[in-house]
Amino acid sequence: IVLSYVRGNLREVSAAGQTARLLAAPLLVGYKNGKGRLLVRLGLVPQGLIQKLALRSPFEVDLELVVGIRVSQNSHRFDLVLERAIEKNAVIPPQFAKFSVIQQAIQDALHSVVIDLNQGWSQSPQVLAGDISLPADILGIPLELLHGEVDRHGHLNFYFNLERIQ
Repeated sequence: IVLSYVRGNLREVSAAGQTARLLAAPLLVGYKNGKGRLLVRLGLVPQGLIQKLALRSPFEVDLELVVGIRVSQNSHRFDLVLERAIEKNAVIPPQFAKFSVIQQAIQDALHSVVIDLNQGWSQSPQVLAGDISLPADILGIPLELLHGEVDRHGHLNFYFNLERIQ
């Protein structure tokens, strides 16, 4: 995920009809039983009159997303699937509010948006990155995918069975 960001392949995401720019490489943490949390910082431009009156342009949103990693044993491919955002961890930093007295109203509005997004994602999870290929072999040596996990630095590591090497 970090390498995809550095290479420029993962710089924008779309949701709810709006495209957001990723301001930093997403960090995948807490991977367990095929699910993990993806920490993202998005840059957005205010949409509509109320957002334009309340927020500086552009503004930032910090989100913690729950993602599933689906690995296909047969095809050596995997998908990163967005399942939901953790509402209480969604934040617009205070410096992006034009008036400090409306900071809580801005956070409440963000939480409402996250709730609406979660309802849509519960109906049909969104594939953030799909059909990502894993090698079937290295230098002609067949690889059998065992499992994947995330290390403490947020790197997604895949483990292969190499015992069949003769």
